[in-house]
Amino acid sequence: MKGLCVLPVLILTACSSSSGNGSGQPISPPPPVVNQSPGGIWHGDRPNGTPITVLISEAGDLRVLDPFGNQGFGVAVVANDTEFSVDYQLAPEFGGTLIDGSDSASCSFTGSLQERQSIDMVAACTTSLGTELGGPILLGYDPEYESGSSIARVAGTYDTSNGNVLTIDVNGALFVQDIATGCVINGEVSLIDVAWNLYGVEFVTEACQGATAPLNGLTWTGMATMTVVAGRDTVIGGLITDVSGLAAALNITLERI
Repeated sequence: MKGLCVLPVLILTACSSSSGNGSGQPISPPPPVVNQSPGGIWHGDRPNGTPITVLISEAGDLRVLDPFGNQGFGVAVVANDTEFSVDYQLAPEFGGTLIDGSDSASCSFTGSLQERQSIDMVAACTTSLGTELGGPILLGYDPEYESGSSIARVAGTYDTSNGNVLTIDVNGALFVQDIATGCVINGEVSLIDVAWNLYGVEFVTEACQGATAPLNGLTWTGMATMTVVAGRDTVIGGLITDVSGLAAALNITLERI
């Protein structure tokens, strides 16, 4: 009868050895990949030499700003540690067009991210008129992103790029009236994450006259950052609204008075 105990013992031994690592210990699964963060203030040039600033929050919300008033907006994704990609829309400022006369473009960035260092990528855009644009872009990281954010820091009075005066009070409420168009703007600056130098911005346009009348009652949303240009505190950012089904951009540059 003692021989009948041999088979169960062999089975148990085989099962134990198949789940171990040779030392009788269970094999631990590899640690999950933690993707690098795309968050930052990034600067670079398009293939045609046009400088761009790209704002990306830790959650991936993205804005692409250029000197011509055009703005890209979308959500960046990072996979497999450093693989960077985003599908985004490119919109001109209200009343304007993109380089080929189109009213919009569907675009993408794909490439490699080095957290808080660089993004090496390829841009590809197709405008609403069918023009293909794009090429390689290298973005460099701006460490100003790590200076944090607070309403107290951004509160104040600012010159706008078109000669108006904008105020942000201690609660983040903003106000400006455009002298040329009559547009009255009321809104709010909000904190996204106090650890990073990015702000949420939202406002409504009212009382616009003439060609800007279609903007009445529209809500604009976007992001901004605080930096220093030529020794002056400067808020740079971009907002988007929908005008009769088409996105319209507003890029802002505000210099503290």
